[in-house]
This record gives sequence, C-alpha cells and structure tokens, in this order.
Amino acid sequence: MHAHRLIIFLSVLLFISIISGFFSSCKVYYSVDDAKSQLSKAVSDAESNSVRLTTQIKSFLQQYHEMRCDPGNPVYAEAEQRAKKTVEGLDVMESYSVRIKETYTQFLNYSNGKSKIESGTPEWKSFKTTRNEIKSNAKLLQSKGEESIKSATQFHQFIEAKIVPSVSYCDVPNTLNQFQSAMEDLSRSQKKHIEEFKDFEKQVNNVIQPYQATYPDVCTKVSSMLKSMKTAGLGINKIKAGLLEETSAFRRSTQGMDKIYSCSGGWSAAVHAQQQLEKLKNELAGIEKSMQDFNAQILNEINQLK
Repeated sequence: MHAHRLIIFLSVLLFISIISGFFSSCKVYYSVDDAKSQLSKAVSDAESNSVRLTTQIKSFLQQYHEMRCDPGNPVYAEAEQRAKKTVEGLDVMESYSVRIKETYTQFLNYSNGKSKIESGTPEWKSFKTTRNEIKSNAKLLQSKGEESIKSATQFHQFIEAKIVPSVSYCDVPNTLNQFQSAMEDLSRSQKKHIEEFKDFEKQVNNVIQPYQATYPDVCTKVSSMLKSMKTAGLGINKIKAGLLEETSAFRRSTQGMDKIYSCSGGWSAAVHAQQQLEKLKNELAGIEKSMQDFNAQILNEINQLK
C-alpha cells in the first residue's frame, strides 16, 4: 500500500518536472526587423505630427515676429507675453520629439547585430521600456501640441483684434523702388533741362547779339540771368547726391527686412525715407519753377529790345 502511494507520488513529481522543464525551455521573442519597423513608424508618425503642429503654430507667430513691436506699449507687452507662452509650448513639444528620437536610437544600439529579442534577456526588458516611452512621449507630444495650437490661435486672434488695425507698415522693396524711380526721374529731368537750356541759351544769345552796343545794360542783365538759370539747373546734381545718400541709409537700416511696422523702433527709418522723398520732390519742383521764372524774365527783357 505504501509502495503504491510512493509510486504515485514519484509519478506526480516526474510529471511536474517534465511540465516545468517544458515551460522553462519555452522562450518568447520579437523579430528585431519587425520591432524596428513598428518603432520606426511610431517615431515617423510622431515626427510628422510634430512638424504639422509646429508649422501651424509658427504661422500664427510669424506675422507678429515680423512686426517687432516695441514692448514698452502695454498692448504690445501683453502680445509679447502671449507669444512667449506659445513659443514655450513649441519648446516643450520639441523636447518630447527629441526624447522619442533618442529612445529609438537607444533601441538601435542595443538591438544592433541581433535578429531577435528573447524574453528573459536584458534587451527584452529594454524593448518593453522603449515601446512604453515612445508611446508615452507621442501622447504627451500630441497633447501639448493641441494645447499650443489653442494658445497660438488665441494669440493670433488677439493680434488681429488689438494690434493689426492700428498698425501701419512700410513695404521695404517698394520704398527702394520709389528711390530708384525718383533717381531715374531726376536723371531724365536733368537731361531734359540741359537740352532745353542749351537751345534756349543759343536762341537768346542770337537775339541779343545785335543789341550789344545799343542796349548793353539789358544784354548784360539777360546774360547774367542765363548764368543764374544754368546754375539753378545744376541744383539737380545736389538732389541726386542727396537721394543716393538717403537710399543707402535706408537700405542699411532695413537690411534683411521686407516690411517695417509702425509699432517697431525701426519705423523712424520708414518715416524719414518718405519725408526725404517728399523733400527731394519739392526741391526739384522748386528748381523747375526757378527755371520757368528765369525763362519768363529773360523773355520779358528781350521783348524790350524789340
């Protein structure tokens, strides 16, 4: 009876031993290529999402950054704080993106040269940690991205309502084109004045030549006015020099800019440029009027000789 029980007991032990040996020899594993493919897709999806969200957020910030508003104004100061908060959100998103990439790089390092990752090995534990960290950081990235989009949208709405309606801007390329056009107009005007004056001077000298002896005072006065008229015309050279100087100064002060906004410290350059253009325009108009006046006076003197 006891022998029978012992046989049964030994049989049970043998069965347990066999079962235990079976399970202890059974290993679960992941193919490294499959794992790499899954993780690579997760990283790629997270990066694409990050780029999409970041691009949208930066588009809201771009206009404000271009404006370069002086934070001394309370409204601009508030806009600066809102922009700062939005940028901080971008920085956090970037940190999650970096963690995801670093985690994937670590996987590539510890799986390098392996075809599979078996359960019970250090790589098995590392792989589980890698999957969890990538998944967790991808969720955090998505969450922070949505939060930042909301913040950026509110910021954009604030800018559109509080700043854009009251801010003027100067188009830098267009202003430089105005300077260039003004210079071309001056050159054409100068050429015209020179040609017209030469013809006028010749005609006047032909008219007064016969009266040099009989009306010397009138002829001398006419000749003097011709010289003054020529000198007045040369004033265009001074205007051209001033225009070149102002063009260079404006180009230096606006280097790298497409627009200057009235809320920025650089607005003075735009105002000065427009003032100088107007001033040079008025100076040219003054020269043209002076030439016309000399023309009329000379003709008036010549009429006295007839």
